[in-house]
Amino acid sequence: MRAWTRVFRQLLCGNCSHVIEAGVVALEVGDAKVVRCAACAVRMFGEAAPELPEVQTGTLPLRMPRQQDFVRAKSLVADYKAQQAGKA
Repeated sequence: MRAWTRVFRQLLCGNCSHVIEAGVVALEVGDAKVVRCAACAVRMFGEAAPELPEVQTGTLPLRMPRQQDFVRAKSLVADYKAQQAGKA
């Protein structure tokens, strides 16, 4: 299965390792989402890149972990280890 899409972040072509910039049309191949640049898609599959609507790139908000997330994760590991040892 192949589908043309605009990439929302910078990717590498799975064939030639060309850098595909964000917002450029690329071909996704298969369920594993292997990406091909337009030049490789024409060379391999004979398909020219269609005109797709523009998408906004880089608008995903970043979430920084809070201090309590680290403390909670550390306590879960300690409880898991104690449970394995039969102490809990």
